[in-house]
Amino acid sequence: MKLTRAHIDEVLRAVGEEPAATAFAAVATIAQATCGFRLLTVLRYDEPAGEVVRVYSSDPAYPVGGRKSLAAYTVNHAVMAADGCFLAADADAIRRVFADHERLFALGITAILNAQVRVSGRRLGTLNLSGTQGQYGTEEVATARLLAGLIAPLLAVNPPDVS
Repeated sequence: MKLTRAHIDEVLRAVGEEPAATAFAAVATIAQATCGFRLLTVLRYDEPAGEVVRVYSSDPAYPVGGRKSLAAYTVNHAVMAADGCFLAADADAIRRVFADHERLFALGITAILNAQVRVSGRRLGTLNLSGTQGQYGTEEVATARLLAGLIAPLLAVNPPDVS
């Protein structure tokens, strides 16, 4: 299913009116319908700590509050800084880039699409869709990029209210 104006309106409404966790859940519902995923997470950059912190997860295997060092993920973050999105299209690409690849493989994840959330040139976080090989192409990248832009206000609040 393609992303529609109704989807965009729903995200805008949720971002403007709902607590962050509810708005992220609305984005997850739309991302599932338009791109599909086995796992969707939203990470917020904590630049002073040199980390990202998980502020939303569709799966308790990757709980809210989890932290990862930015130093461990230089490849995908460098690509996102240049292009806005990073796609690890298969298991080999995941193995090369993600230190927790065995944990991802155990969830059946063989493709990852990261879309950077930015405002005025400042990176705020990432929207991450994790699915299966062949699942993400040009249309899904464009959808993820748009959804990432729509959630920027939620990550501009430091830290967002995810309760």
